[in-house]
Formats: sequence, structure tokens, C-alpha cells
Amino acid sequence: TWELKGKFPDILDEPRVGPSVIPQLYIAEIASKEVKVVLTGHGGDELFAGYPSYIIPYFRDIFRRRDWAELRAALRAMREKLKTEGWKRVIGLPLYGLVERDLARYGREAVFKDRERADLLTDAAKRAMAGHDPREELDRVLARCDAVSPLDRVLYLDIKTYLPSLLIV
Repeated sequence: TWELKGKFPDILDEPRVGPSVIPQLYIAEIASKEVKVVLTGHGGDELFAGYPSYIIPYFRDIFRRRDWAELRAALRAMREKLKTEGWKRVIGLPLYGLVERDLARYGREAVFKDRERADLLTDAAKRAMAGHDPREELDRVLARCDAVSPLDRVLYLDIKTYLPSLLIV
């Protein structure tokens, strides 16, 4: 029997990122009959810079260190990734990160665009949120980071802000 049906809000306690939380909870229910702890594998890409959005901070770090051998190795690795993941993911997203301020600074887009907010929010919600910029919180977190490397700073931000929303305790 699926005892979780209708209990998601009570179990989760707070909103979670993405629909994958539903199968995770069902798997956790099944596993709880045999074990106390289940490691899901979530967070590996955030810990080890596995997403394309990390490529630009990584290259900035290579240029900052002037490590030309690593640059050559990274470009060779990208050529191999092109075969498996395609241009849009391996080249397109990182290039977008060069022009998109939030993606370049935070490793992801931090806020909805003005048009998206206009479509999503009611007039009351727009008034209530007037003057609020979620980037301020991200900047407060980054202010606590003493890393110089652009990649380390983006990874720090993900570990402190995004990763906790993926992990279910």
C-alpha cells in the first residue's frame, strides 16, 4: 500500500525543488522497511561542478591562474562532451552565461525576467514584492565566501543555497 498518498505536505515540511521529490519519497517509504538511511546521489553535480553552468567560472579560473596546460585539457574534454551532450548544452549554455548576469554571477538565473513576473504574479503579489530582489540574499551568502576562484565561489553559493533544497532529511 502507498501510505504516502495525500501526506506529501506533512512529510516535506517545506517546498522542495522539482518533481523528482515524489518518486524519492515513494522509494524512501519502501526502503524504510529495510534500512534507516538511503543515499540518493543528489548533489554530486553541485559538489563537483558537473553542470554546464560551471564551465564559464571554470574557464575564468583557468585564465586567472594562467594554466595553459589545463586549458588545453579542458578544451579536449569539451570536444568529447560535444559528442555525447551536444552543442546546446556544452557550448550554448556556457555562452549564455557570458551575457546573462545572474547565470555568470550565481551559476543559475536568480530571478524571473520582468515579463515572466508580470505573467506569474497577481497585482497584489507584485505590490507586496515591490523593491524585493532575491539577489540581495545571494550576495549576502557570497559575502561570507573567502574564495577567490570564480568556480569556487559559484560552488560555495550552490552548496549554501541550492543544494539544501535538494536534500531530504
